[in-house]
Amino acid sequence: MGPTTMARCRMVALLGWCLTGFPGAAAAQSEPASEGTGDEGLFGGRTRLTGDWGGLRSGLRDRGVEVDGIYSGYWQGLLSASESADEFRWGNRLDALVDIDLESLGLWGGGSIHTHVTYRWGAEGQRGGALWPVNSAMWLPIDADERLVAGALYLRQQVGESSSIAVGKFEVIDFLAADPHFGGWGVYRFMNLSAMAPASGLFPPFVIGAQATHRAGPYSVALFAYDPADRSTDYFFADDLFDNGVNFNLAVTRSGTLFGRSTNLTLNGIYSTRVGTDLREPVLPPEVPPATRRGSWAYSAQVSHQLLSRDDDATGGLWFYAKGLNGDGNPNYVDGYVSLGFSAKGTFPGRPNDAAGLSYYYFDFSDDLQEAVAPDVDFDDEVGVELYYMSSPVAFMRLGLDVQWIDPGTGTRTDFWTATFRVVVDL
Repeated sequence: MGPTTMARCRMVALLGWCLTGFPGAAAAQSEPASEGTGDEGLFGGRTRLTGDWGGLRSGLRDRGVEVDGIYSGYWQGLLSASESADEFRWGNRLDALVDIDLESLGLWGGGSIHTHVTYRWGAEGQRGGALWPVNSAMWLPIDADERLVAGALYLRQQVGESSSIAVGKFEVIDFLAADPHFGGWGVYRFMNLSAMAPASGLFPPFVIGAQATHRAGPYSVALFAYDPADRSTDYFFADDLFDNGVNFNLAVTRSGTLFGRSTNLTLNGIYSTRVGTDLREPVLPPEVPPATRRGSWAYSAQVSHQLLSRDDDATGGLWFYAKGLNGDGNPNYVDGYVSLGFSAKGTFPGRPNDAAGLSYYYFDFSDDLQEAVAPDVDFDDEVGVELYYMSSPVAFMRLGLDVQWIDPGTGTRTDFWTATFRVVVDL
């Protein structure tokens, strides 16, 4: 293997490791929650396929234990730019969410335990040269195919009426559960990682740390300190926790109205003490250790505005959103990104539970990194558009079509189209 080939292999490995960043939570919710509630009624009216389990489910809820399950399946393939463009592949995912109110169990006031367990099997689907996963649901948790993973397991303590503290392992996307456009794990809303939860490069999808939140009038503040490494399959007994520094994430959100419609503005900043590879250095053979740099940062602004409202659903209606981020670009592999679009839920006549979304994103990778690998790797910025529609034929089921156009960051590949048919069942 020659030096150029070794350099290319090393660069591909570096990119594979780097592309695990997630954004900081725009605004911490009171708790992660699954979509959909209720369990009574006939087959077509119940909001969960398995119903109330003969009263067991509602009995657990009355005692402070909320149990939710979700199955999702994906038939995904390329529509162009591939010799296997007609090859669609099937993937499956199961999610279980259990929230325990410790006060209802008679233990102590204000305490709660939150868990999110995931098991996935089957194909992730084809990327067509895209650097970001086109199907996040089948990519997360990372390196956990056919493996049961507790992505979230943490203790939250309410402090007064307006503050809380949480400690444990967090699945970052859970914080976006109530967001009308971001979040949804790639299951309910957008599927591409850049549209579903655009990456800052400094917030892995699964982290171990602590969070404090406070609300004061229209403002909410969330401060997060966490280990910089992705902890998809790790737990509290990992022996290398905080060995490579610590990340701090501060988010401030103001919720209000503009022209009589709900409007939210979030400012977010992240700083990391982690030691990372100096991306200005030329790509070297694998046996040569790279130069390093300590410290990295990113800051972002996000705005969402409700264009059409629904009286029975605060997050429903038609929303416009825009988010932009600026990063240091070295050692953070992100220089910046822009993501904007529209999300709609319950705005279609006679279809109160149907949802749709349109997203555009432009992802600006590190200029230092692109210049360093230019002799061996054609590495560009990535641009994409995603459109989805989710129909709800019965209350516990959603059927959807997702179409994406992507101009991939791997410069040797042409732009392409991909499509995914998905089914989601609340169990």
